[in-house]
Amino acid sequence: MKALPALLLLAACAGDDPVHPAGGADASTDDPQPTDGDDGGADGADGTDGTDDGDSGGWDTGEVRPDAPPIIILFIGDGMGFEHVAGGGLYATGDRAGLNLWSAPVQGRVRSASLSGYTDSAAAATTLASGERTWNGDIGIDRDGDEVVTLLDLASARGMAIGVVTTDLVTGATPSAFLVHADDRYETDAIAAALGSSLPDLLIGGGATQVADDLDPETTQIALSWPELEDLSPDGRPLVGLVAPGVMPFAFDAVVDMPTQVELVDYAFDRLQDDPEGMVLIFEGARIDHASHLNLTSRVHAETAALDAAIQRALERIAATPEREATVVVTADHECGGLRVAETGEVGVPADSRWRWLDHTNSDVGVWGWGNAAEPLNGQRMDHRWTFAALRAAITGEPFVPPPDERLVDGFLDDIGPAVATQSQPTDFGAGYNQLDGLRVDADAEGLWVGIDGAFDDDDNSVLVFVDLDLGAGTGAGADLDLDDLDAEIDALMSSLGFAPTLSGLGFDAAAGTIAGSELRYDFRVSHAGLRLFRPPHGSPTNFWWQSTLMNFDDGNLALGEPARDALDTGRTEGGLEMRLPWSQLYPANLPAAGATLGVFVVLVNRDGSVASNQALPPWSSATAPDPAALPVAQVVQISVDGDGLPAGPATLSP
Repeated sequence: MKALPALLLLAACAGDDPVHPAGGADASTDDPQPTDGDDGGADGADGTDGTDDGDSGGWDTGEVRPDAPPIIILFIGDGMGFEHVAGGGLYATGDRAGLNLWSAPVQGRVRSASLSGYTDSAAAATTLASGERTWNGDIGIDRDGDEVVTLLDLASARGMAIGVVTTDLVTGATPSAFLVHADDRYETDAIAAALGSSLPDLLIGGGATQVADDLDPETTQIALSWPELEDLSPDGRPLVGLVAPGVMPFAFDAVVDMPTQVELVDYAFDRLQDDPEGMVLIFEGARIDHASHLNLTSRVHAETAALDAAIQRALERIAATPEREATVVVTADHECGGLRVAETGEVGVPADSRWRWLDHTNSDVGVWGWGNAAEPLNGQRMDHRWTFAALRAAITGEPFVPPPDERLVDGFLDDIGPAVATQSQPTDFGAGYNQLDGLRVDADAEGLWVGIDGAFDDDDNSVLVFVDLDLGAGTGAGADLDLDDLDAEIDALMSSLGFAPTLSGLGFDAAAGTIAGSELRYDFRVSHAGLRLFRPPHGSPTNFWWQSTLMNFDDGNLALGEPARDALDTGRTEGGLEMRLPWSQLYPANLPAAGATLGVFVVLVNRDGSVASNQALPPWSSATAPDPAALPVAQVVQISVDGDGLPAGPATLSP
């Protein structure tokens, strides 16, 4: 029986599961072989690269495993959100819940943000591959630029057969994150050169014109088309099938002499499954994302259905060997396009669809799984580190260890702490759907954290956060906010406002904000979003210096021509706008002085600055919008910090 999407967070009913595990990742007590040691040496916790040098008591790469060789598969639907899955189901079966995915006994949700906020494929795939957070654009390296140990490194140390299959270029961000280490996903030539020395047993994808010259035909079997790959007889060397000059065609276009994704799964099984140590396969359906960036509805739905067919084929192949331990996990790196699809559809006809954007969003994506090792993912709302941890346990045979909590700029605000100031005024302002519900403030060694519960219009509204870096001193341009800098739209917006504070000693020194949430989905443009300083050495009232900061919205809190999804569906907002303002940008010494007290005030304004809302945090008593040139400020949210930037206590209202 298929689980319905609405029941995603409930434990799925146990139906006819085509995977027949032989023991499960948690059955390590039945394993007669010792592990790498109680320090988790297989993942490099002892300072090594995670490989087995033969002295630790673990299996070395030449031994046959004492149990049936495992089958471990990770399917990645690049850009595939829940509505993509629904659209694929309508296209394939006429049912939003019609894809094979919904038969999975393990189902959960994934928050996809990276260290950069909205994630790209490079950062998300690196976390899936290694469990390490990183920055957008980085592949196979962690936040400090160090090379990570990946699932494929762990599998190689166990002597397992390894395959990587993608419908993208083989140098694309997702496959590359599992195979190479680079600080720029777009350095294709360098990535292609690096692939030559880090090939798995099987690599299939597009990119013949980019990659072929970087491969050594003496040490690598190379096929430059699908028919050529089908005719090739493996001889023990790494096998690379570059089956398209560039990216592979869309499934919808049914190009002759191009493999289907089902055929690619069959090929991978035929080449990998007989290895006595087992097999690991990474399979990316990349063109879901490509079509989503272009809002190509028919291609998106057909591509999602094609990936689901490949998943079903893998389950059928696994069912043919019931004695083998099998783990299959399906997820996405992120959602792309803000897709919404119709409730009903017709088989073979792309469902009526509406796109909100052309780029990645912060929406949750799904995770589905089969096999005992996937069980820890069931019913969880997690991040990509959990998927890595489950697959790592499947590969190493060690217990699953849930990743520690980590604060990210992801639009989910509970980790900042409770709201200190809450809204008392109904929305009475401007165009769009908007509401400020609560203001949260915290600090840590990285910087000042600000969370704003609410709903935000994606076109018409702006959110500005004003910060007094030395509350009570009465210094700073914000004492009268006599600003004059019209170089960029957000500068002009800040300059159009003035304050009439009744709070003694208030003087705003900085402001951070964004004009329309969609701006954060493209490049982080100075003209529309960022942090500004109003005092030397980082700026002046007439010349705001742009400073780097991180901002992110929960995608469910952005409105575009209709109420924000979370507010519409639940009657309340569950996330909002999150910012991290780095100490290094706020203070010349990179950290605040011990005992520094900061004050924070937030106001919602029209994009053109013509009207200031009655919506402010802390709220004011006016039931209508005040004069933008004299915004009343009777309170701020204050927080005191020590010389390391750590809070001396919780944020409070002042006075």
